[in-house]
Amino acid sequence: KVVAFCDVNEKKIGTKHHDQVTRINIPIIHFRDAVPPIVCCVSMGRTDGELEANVRSLNLVHGVNFWHFI
Repeated sequence: KVVAFCDVNEKKIGTKHHDQVTRINIPIIHFRDAVPPIVCCVSMGRTDGELEANVRSLNLVHGVNFWHFI
C-alpha cells in the first residue's frame, strides 16, 4: 500500500496527490521524512547525483529497505 509520495520540490511537499480512480488523497512528503521500505521510480542519471546522495544520506540498502525501478 502506498502511504506517501516523496519529493524534493518544496512546492509539492505538503500537498496531496488525488487518485481519481480510488478517490484517495496521498500526501507528498520530503524524502527525509520517508520511512522504509521505499520504492523509488526516478530515472537514474537524470538527477546529477542528487538521488544517489539522498539515498546514501538515509543509509538505505538496495534490495533490503530500498528498491529502485527505472
